[in-house]
Amino acid sequence: MNSRTLWICALPLLMAACTVKLEESAMLHPDHDDALTASVLAQHVEAISLTQPDGAISRGVKVTRPDAVATILYFGSNDCRIDVDGEKYIHYFAPLPVNVILFDYRGYGRSDGKTSVTSVMEDTQRIYDKVRAETSGPLIVHGLSMGAFVTAHLSATRQLDAAVIEGTGTRMRTMADRQIPWYAAPFVTVDISPGLQGIDPGADLQKSSAPILMMTGDKDEEAPKIYAEDIYASLPHDRVKLLIVPGAVHRDSMAHAEALDAYRQLLSRVTGKA
Repeated sequence: MNSRTLWICALPLLMAACTVKLEESAMLHPDHDDALTASVLAQHVEAISLTQPDGAISRGVKVTRPDAVATILYFGSNDCRIDVDGEKYIHYFAPLPVNVILFDYRGYGRSDGKTSVTSVMEDTQRIYDKVRAETSGPLIVHGLSMGAFVTAHLSATRQLDAAVIEGTGTRMRTMADRQIPWYAAPFVTVDISPGLQGIDPGADLQKSSAPILMMTGDKDEEAPKIYAEDIYASLPHDRVKLLIVPGAVHRDSMAHAEALDAYRQLLSRVTGKA
């Protein structure tokens, strides 16, 4: 979730009140007939798909390796597309003995259908169920930014082997309120759409019993570390680890050695192998 999209109207000079409507379009950025870059991934990975109940097809890719000890089901940010960003994210996992599966969200990239917060959450539950049924061994769900919301929701509705929450936001009301200067607060009303009001990763993660690795960059301005810190404070620390990655910004925690070390520890816990 890019907090810059949570724009707040400026304090009127004449102290007039204003109302800001926070719609789902602030978070969801589906395609609009823009041409996608041809992907070199197609030469190296298996294309996979799932037909949703309404006929929309969710499409993804699966990267496998013979030494894999676990599989990562990866959900990216609200502007992530396999043919644009997939190679980068797969590269992040190259030092780890894992298979990687990515899907484009509904209305994004290779996937079709009309997107909404509700449809994304429902689609990703069915994607998880398909991948879980077809995967032997541990399955770790990793979510970045908006994908962190998806992963947190899955952790509340499915029994996950483990979850990784990267660059997460928090409740929309909290995120919106923190964008308003104290001196403007009496004059600004934020009207949050129903679909966004239901997003609460902290509450979702409290319902999970899975091992959880939370990571966020200490230089992340889009999802400041305070969001992850607040959520972490409400969770049992015997199964939840919080990593503040030095020097990391939004979307690049996995590019840092500290994140890979934490991932190796999670893999050891999940697989039982040192």
